[in-house]
Amino acid sequence: MNRLRLVFAPLAFVPAIFAAAPIPRHLPGELSADEILNGVYAFPPSPSVQVTSDLAGFAPSRISKVPAPGVHPRILISPEDLPDLRRRLKETNVGRALYATLQTRLDSTIRNPKDWGSELYARLSIGDVAGANSLILAHKGLPPAIGHYQPYLYAFVLEAFDALITDDLARGRKVAPAIATYAALIRPSLERSLALPMGDDVWRAKTSGPTTGTGISDQGLRDGVGGHLLGYGYDFAHAYMTEAQRATVRGVIAQATFGKLWLGARLPHHFRNWNWVAVGLQQPLLALAIEGEEGFDARVYRLGVEIARDYLTYGISPTGMSTEAVGYTQFGFVWANPFFVAAARRGDNLLVHGHHRAMVDWYLHTNEPGRDKWTSHGDGGDGTPAIWTLSMWRYFFPRDPKIETVWHSLVKSAPGRRPFIGNFHLIEPLLWADADPALEDIAIGESNDPAALRLPMTLFDPERSSLITRSAWTPDAAMLQFECRTDSVGASHEHADRGAFTFSALGRSWANDYFRSVETRHHNGILIDGLGQGYWPGPGNWLGLQDDGRLLIAACDMKPAYDWFWPKQILTENPDTFTRFAFARWDSYRGGARDFQAEHAAAEGERDPRPGVVKFWQGFERTDPRLWDEDSWPVRFPHNPVQRAYRTVVFARAPQPYALIVDDVQKDDQERLYEWLMQTGPDTAVVSLNGNDIVLCDATVQRDEAGRAQPSKGDRMLLVRALGLNEPRAARDYPSRPSIRLEEFERRDTLMPEAANGALSGARSFGLDKRLVIPSRSAAPDFKILLFPFRSGAPLPVTAWNADRSRLTLTCGTHAEELNFTQDAHGRTLITAGAAAQAPPSP
Repeated sequence: MNRLRLVFAPLAFVPAIFAAAPIPRHLPGELSADEILNGVYAFPPSPSVQVTSDLAGFAPSRISKVPAPGVHPRILISPEDLPDLRRRLKETNVGRALYATLQTRLDSTIRNPKDWGSELYARLSIGDVAGANSLILAHKGLPPAIGHYQPYLYAFVLEAFDALITDDLARGRKVAPAIATYAALIRPSLERSLALPMGDDVWRAKTSGPTTGTGISDQGLRDGVGGHLLGYGYDFAHAYMTEAQRATVRGVIAQATFGKLWLGARLPHHFRNWNWVAVGLQQPLLALAIEGEEGFDARVYRLGVEIARDYLTYGISPTGMSTEAVGYTQFGFVWANPFFVAAARRGDNLLVHGHHRAMVDWYLHTNEPGRDKWTSHGDGGDGTPAIWTLSMWRYFFPRDPKIETVWHSLVKSAPGRRPFIGNFHLIEPLLWADADPALEDIAIGESNDPAALRLPMTLFDPERSSLITRSAWTPDAAMLQFECRTDSVGASHEHADRGAFTFSALGRSWANDYFRSVETRHHNGILIDGLGQGYWPGPGNWLGLQDDGRLLIAACDMKPAYDWFWPKQILTENPDTFTRFAFARWDSYRGGARDFQAEHAAAEGERDPRPGVVKFWQGFERTDPRLWDEDSWPVRFPHNPVQRAYRTVVFARAPQPYALIVDDVQKDDQERLYEWLMQTGPDTAVVSLNGNDIVLCDATVQRDEAGRAQPSKGDRMLLVRALGLNEPRAARDYPSRPSIRLEEFERRDTLMPEAANGALSGARSFGLDKRLVIPSRSAAPDFKILLFPFRSGAPLPVTAWNADRSRLTLTCGTHAEELNFTQDAHGRTLITAGAAAQAPPSP
């Protein structure tokens, strides 16, 4: 085993190594950009994955022919598409709503005299470079972004698009020089950046200074060109440009793309598996703006297709699950979706890639039964499928009922059921707008029924070890998610949440997951003396799944996640000798590496030996490929070692759905404080707390004079019953166990000291929230927690153990069910279903 003792000398002076040597275009040992673009591949074959195409519902007639070189628009549409696009934006309900948003956004930016960006636009539109520079200097940079990853250049793109749609010659002849002057304005900065070390990769090149106003960031040269946006501007405004203006913009695009690489290009195929690889597809998308014209590099497009296909093959599983949550996957699709469409127009149909098509099933299963929200895991865990994604699916697969169902759920979940309003990425939804005859029905609360799709109740992904199951496809159904990621291979968008679950019933979520609260304390997990799993935790172990249609039992081993943590791997590199630290792209990590290693000087790290990690990295070390262009084979460090940490979930569907969470967690033989957590959300109140029975309800129910919740008959409720909960050995220590409680708290990171006041990490707060805490001060808590949803006024279940607590009988009304419990040699509880029968009549 490769063990690394972290002992480092003080930082020595790092000489200016580039003073006399030629400027390196790439790192020592790497292939050059030309070699990679010419097809040289430095690695052995990646794991083989068989992928088929799924053409069901695909409308090939909506893929138009790419026009001859020099004819625009061409990236996503052709001139022949304009009449129908104009019709759809004018005559369809979706098109009109999106077009209204376009006007609102233009009114708030370049048409808004109170926005200094409108003055900048005016200067640029008359070619006043000096005046534009003066404004930018006075305001210390460009105008602020007009949306998430939408630099102010996007306002010019929206204006160019509108001029094209309305065939407004005057507006077109105003926006065309604005885009060309902007391109001329940023060119010197791009030239300087590309002349610096690492200049063959635009994501390694830096842009800075008063022109772009970006400062020095890790976002790379794409800050200046707005990713693909300068290409969109050229494509939409081409007809209104003079030849000189076209040459200016085309030259800048060529400069930024010809012979250049981007994030993911230097990686083995199976490494291209996270959302920023999809983000990087903006680079070949930008190149397609000048397809067939002077400066176009066809190799960039071909490499883009390879990377996009790899992302779908290795970043999306055969069941359609991404390596990341739904929300963060949509971020990458801002750029991936238009590239998929652009590639399909050029004969590389990634729209029908089998993994890609399967994502629709994933969206359906992660949609909560009430259809008002989505739940998945990791960063963006509460995010929805995006309007730019579903607009693409609807347009190119107009007859797919699954897509239409997800679309209608998105409409239902949008604030005010108005999904077409907001500062989202707008161009693609405009291009793919299509009529929805049911839209008005959705607005008043009606829509198509997911039950009509006859989907299975369970979606399990064996690659991710992620489980989603429900009792029915109805709004009041119960839904359980349970995940123990076994495919983790490096620092990522995952959380310290191995074995986490979520639970919904009666139209609401009772056990939530969230956007980006990474710690175990912010998940439905277990803390030991206040400490949870490592971050990052690495892969856990999936132990099995049984589902007979009535009862589902699944189990995982969380022990590795408590035992170890992964830092960001680049922080484990020697700050004095690691080659990358000598370059601007990575020099900001040198200090972090020094600090991390000083803090963990006595720790012993090792390359993680877990089989999935070894399989991913071993044999692919040549040229030192790195995730994020930063992190290699993860190094693990001791975190919170435990003897055992098993979690088993039971999910019953009929006649009354419920969940049972069974935890076999033990750190050592000492008595410690174990806290079982369930993130309930703010709209939660306690109706009653009687011994180990806690009854929860919506916080919005009626209250008595003392402020206690008084639900009315039929209000939704959740019984949380602690069927197993150990106490301290000595009676005198009983008072040391905290009370069961529903607590209100600030969902704030606590990973590291905060620079501002030394208290909390990065001042990152997600506001007030509530969580249920069931504590046990014991050597091993043996938590067995029943979650039983019911309506106020309905009878509660009766639960009874036999004498040796090896059999639990749960009786509700006339139905009785038995579960058998044994323990294996490792201290894991094994659960099997016993008899399900009618309960005996009451005496």
